[in-house]
Amino acid sequence: MAVQPQTDEQSSADTVPAHHCVQGQALIREVNEQIHHLGLGWGADADLCNIVCECANPDCLAPIHVPSQTYEQVRRFPTRFVLAPEHVLDAFQRVVEEAADYVVVETVGPAAATAVRLDPRRAVPLDDGDRPT
Repeated sequence: MAVQPQTDEQSSADTVPAHHCVQGQALIREVNEQIHHLGLGWGADADLCNIVCECANPDCLAPIHVPSQTYEQVRRFPTRFVLAPEHVLDAFQRVVEEAADYVVVETVGPAAATAVRLDPRRAVPLDDGDRPT
């Protein structure tokens, strides 16, 4: 049986859900950035960062406790997110680090550009038109 090449229309249709998922993850990443900065300002444990799971499930509010050093290392890469171990979507994420209570995933494929564009630590501020909806 011959494999049919994907058309541009099929490729676009397959990536739309991934882009939508990454938009939601980027929004939670922004929330976590605020949690992290507020925690540091209120004398929270400087060695531990308490954040919310950055998975693609919009209803997930699973707490994640990650070492602050790890959190900062993850944030150096705009395509990486911190998730509960069972929340990885293999379709567009690959695990780059595993711990007992969390995993670090990297967004791959076309959705990675969305993750980069929505990174709150970018040097250039985002337009309101670029914000996740």
